[in-house]
Amino acid sequence: MKVLVAPDRFEPTVKPLAAAQAMARGLTHAIPTVMPILRPLTSGGQGTTDLAVRAGGGRIRHWDFSESGHRSRPVKWAELPDGSVIFDAKEALGDPNHGAEPLFYSDSFPVGWMLQKALSLNPRRVLVSLGDVVVADGGLGLLRAFGVNLFGPDKKPVQGLRQLVTWQTYDFSQLNPSSIPILGLVDTKSSFQENVQNGTFRLDLLHNGLNQALDRLAQTFNQHVALPVSQIPGSAAGGGLGLALAFLGASFLSASDYLADLWALPELLLDVDWVFTGCTTLDASARDGAVGTVSRLARDYGVPAIALAAVLDKGHADLYDEGLTGIYPLLDRPRPTPSVWRSLATLIEHAAYRVGLWMQALSED
Repeated sequence: MKVLVAPDRFEPTVKPLAAAQAMARGLTHAIPTVMPILRPLTSGGQGTTDLAVRAGGGRIRHWDFSESGHRSRPVKWAELPDGSVIFDAKEALGDPNHGAEPLFYSDSFPVGWMLQKALSLNPRRVLVSLGDVVVADGGLGLLRAFGVNLFGPDKKPVQGLRQLVTWQTYDFSQLNPSSIPILGLVDTKSSFQENVQNGTFRLDLLHNGLNQALDRLAQTFNQHVALPVSQIPGSAAGGGLGLALAFLGASFLSASDYLADLWALPELLLDVDWVFTGCTTLDASARDGAVGTVSRLARDYGVPAIALAAVLDKGHADLYDEGLTGIYPLLDRPRPTPSVWRSLATLIEHAAYRVGLWMQALSED
């Protein structure tokens, strides 16, 4: 029996490869003759670059980024065999809270700096993974690296979120976009305009009027390039990073679809009996992530697919329409939440073992 094992990460403690290895251990314990084929995925964010290199080859490198008043820090990127350069926005933005996950990043300039460095290599294209981050500046910091500036009532360049609320004029005369294709790897199909209108960003909680200011900025971008960039699917990724990249002419692709192609999953599905996937929470948004990608591929190739999850939330049943055969919980009994997060890898292994016993029984009927 061959089983394709292609999970997303199980936050907050288990990365995709570790999740795949835990699933493989559980399956092997239940079915000693099983042949697990590990192809971990991610829905975007930190770790996308590492998985791209693992799946398709390439070379990991680093650039030193420094800001005024701060020590320089290395930022990971990679050269891929097809001539592309890839980096994670999360990696570029760094760790401002020294380990504590920030709710938002106030300045997206480091992403613009990395993008300029990548473009200077004259690659075939530049890929930027946009998951795991929410920037609160509408991507203005990123665009500042390309010559874009906003000005406040005092005619001085806007700096910081408080001034962004009151921006009045702009200067795009120094804008220097590149002809090299830019591809944003995303975990959402939502547009920037949709997220502003339905209140998803909730940036007014940071500064009153910030949502309205960013909406005005998006409309200005639309008018400048005569294209509704704020309505492009995927432009909501990263808070405002997707909007800024769309303004520079970027296109967007699901990060998990990109990695599935690198792993050649369609070819593998011609010769497997089952598919295993999963993530921490299965809900409506999982359709745009790794579980959704794997489910659709399994459906298209007629292979039954099982997903493991710690939490089932609103919209998880929609994944059956995407192609899932079954959803199996990690927990076999109630447990305290801290205990669950500490022992996620073990819980994944045990859940895979229980499902493996069921799969073995089915194969013997």
